Amino acid sequence: MRGQTQVALKAILKYMRGFAASMIQSSGRFYPCAVEFHDGMIKPIEAPDHVDGQLIEYFQQQCFKAVKKSGVTGAAVCFDVWLDDDQAEDGLQMTLFSKDFPQIDLLMSWKLTENGIEYGKVRILSPDFRDDD
Repeated sequence: MRGQTQVALKAILKYMRGFAASMIQSSGRFYPCAVEFHDGMIKPIEAPDHVDGQLIEYFQQQCFKAVKKSGVTGAAVCFDVWLDDDQAEDGLQMTLFSKDFPQIDLLMSWKLTENGIEYGKVRILSPDFRDDD
């Protein structure tokens, strides 16, 4: 089961990086979003209009609930963050949820180049995450 979960989480990470890049290139910004990996497919998690001020918290709750459902292997919420006090460097923070692993918080820097979005290394923020496989 952990192997399937790893496949799902890798697919979510790849999808979110591509989705973020297309959103940044088209609008110059990245807005919070969430997805679930259900039966081998990535599906967006929709948010009602009334959660505007608490969108990230709403997505986190929905991701947590999603991995409790049958057929959902993983879920993630992703949002834009500033990486330094001067707000000169942007990053994407992503929280991955699954049945088989503790919640994993990832961070990666990004910058817009003439060739598109260039991401930095993925850093794991979750202090107690260990892959025992």
